[in-house]
Amino acid sequence: MGAAALCADTDLYLGPVARALAGVDLSLPVGILVTGVLYPLLMRGRVGFPRGSRAA
Repeated sequence: MGAAALCADTDLYLGPVARALAGVDLSLPVGILVTGVLYPLLMRGRVGFPRGSRAA
């Protein structure tokens, strides 16, 4: 959320990255990219099959 806010260009807020890029709103691609990288890193070792079950 924080990385996307830095890149936002809305009527109410202009982030510093968007300001430096002449108003280009990169909040959606940056938010997707940061989430796509952080989620697997934070969830590794926590996601899996319960013990005793078998994958199909």
